[in-house]
Amino acid sequence: MERGDFYADKKWCERCSAYVHFLLSIDKSFCVECGGVVHLFSKDDWRSFRAKTNEAGGDKAEPNLERWA
Repeated sequence: MERGDFYADKKWCERCSAYVHFLLSIDKSFCVECGGVVHLFSKDDWRSFRAKTNEAGGDKAEPNLERWA
């Protein structure tokens, strides 16, 4: 298993419309640029990820964009 690189990790910030570096808290992660809550994926990337997992025989449920990534 490959170890992640802390300094290279990025998450999606809706406010900045970009993958950004983040500060990790117990429940949420926050953008270092604007302070907004960040997510693992953008909504488009989340849809794409879910579509690919469905093609591979994963969960058949629709992606829940309310709680995306």
